[in-house]
Amino acid sequence: MELPKGIQVEVTNKCNFKCVYCLRNFWNIKLQDMPFALFKKLSSSFNGMEKVVLYGLGEPLTHPNFMEMVQLARASLKIDGEISFSTNGSLLNINVAEKLLKDIGVNMISFSFDTIETFALERLRVGAETHIILENLKTVSKLKKFSKYPFNLAIEVVLMKGTLDYLPNLIEFAAQNGVDKILVTNLIPYTEALNAQQLYLTVSETSYNIVKDFLDEGWNIIHDAIMESHSITYTGKSVSSALEKYKMFWKKAEEYGYWINFPILLEMKNNLEYVGKALHVLKESAKIASAYNIELQLPNQFADRKKRTCPYVDKDFAVVRVDGNIVPCMEFMYTHYEYVNLHKRLVKEVIFGNILEESLEKIWSSEEFKNFRILRKDLNKNFPWCGECVYSTLNCYYTLSSEKDCMGNPNSCSECLYSVNIAQCML
Repeated sequence: MELPKGIQVEVTNKCNFKCVYCLRNFWNIKLQDMPFALFKKLSSSFNGMEKVVLYGLGEPLTHPNFMEMVQLARASLKIDGEISFSTNGSLLNINVAEKLLKDIGVNMISFSFDTIETFALERLRVGAETHIILENLKTVSKLKKFSKYPFNLAIEVVLMKGTLDYLPNLIEFAAQNGVDKILVTNLIPYTEALNAQQLYLTVSETSYNIVKDFLDEGWNIIHDAIMESHSITYTGKSVSSALEKYKMFWKKAEEYGYWINFPILLEMKNNLEYVGKALHVLKESAKIASAYNIELQLPNQFADRKKRTCPYVDKDFAVVRVDGNIVPCMEFMYTHYEYVNLHKRLVKEVIFGNILEESLEKIWSSEEFKNFRILRKDLNKNFPWCGECVYSTLNCYYTLSSEKDCMGNPNSCSECLYSVNIAQCML
């Protein structure tokens, strides 16, 4: 039986913060720590893997046995295997940091915070004390040279209207404090209110560029095209050029292999200024990071349906939930609502088995899980992209839930923001 190359383990879904944009605010899930016995059973499979990632939808350092888990993972992995985790940084004091880097040996620690501005950070990440987080990051940076294994210090940033302006200064701070990598992800909106903070479009940049000069005409462009179509049908006479213009848009888009989703472009027209600003700030941020030799992993601000990939399938990863359930990715980890393409969508959890009942090898090698991964090897061919479909914003039945899409796929990835690199996770 086969094993994944890497595994992400949610050691806890508890957290000592209450970040305003976190999924934990919008679910009804039992909060718990992964039993150490369960982790020990799972760790017997680590020897054949390249990487173990110890985080999920909680703060891993709140787990009472976290250090023992890291130690067990290190002992179980092959000698060149990697261990990493993400943290809010609040509990990573010098004693914890020394044990993790000097004694046990981890390969990457990623601090999750969006700004070094005290008021802004503590408003977004409720429970945070900015000075403690920044001091803990500086401590880890100083310990890098004593690390038992090759080590990278990273930062993860959630990008939205309220954090965009802070990014360049954050990169400067990172450069001054030995940070090796920064991952920037767009906000995943779980409510309509959060959706108002988004800085991206789920249409392609190509289709946007084709119609951008005509968006000021608003819904009139569609109304007039419909009226002209009726006039030609019933009278044989053309009353305007709207229909030809509309057909021209579609012809150009189809030449490049895209569709035009006018409804979402028109509804998001007022947001285009923010998207443009985001593109400018990200470009400037990339220059700063390059000057300091920091690896900056940026998200997309437009969705390109022809370049969709699944990060979990591409990297051959599985995810183990705190209760032992094996799931394919963060998106399908728990049942929750998202607000995408201007509508509310129910994303249902996808579970392939539980390691308390079956081995990881057996679950990973099951026909159901294998077929799930095979389909997602070519998302462009096998799954629709709702962002470019006019029906996605008009109460299409298939957009109400992830259960099934218009191509007949169960557990659809047709609106997954990770698949178009609008959202990113640290694997």
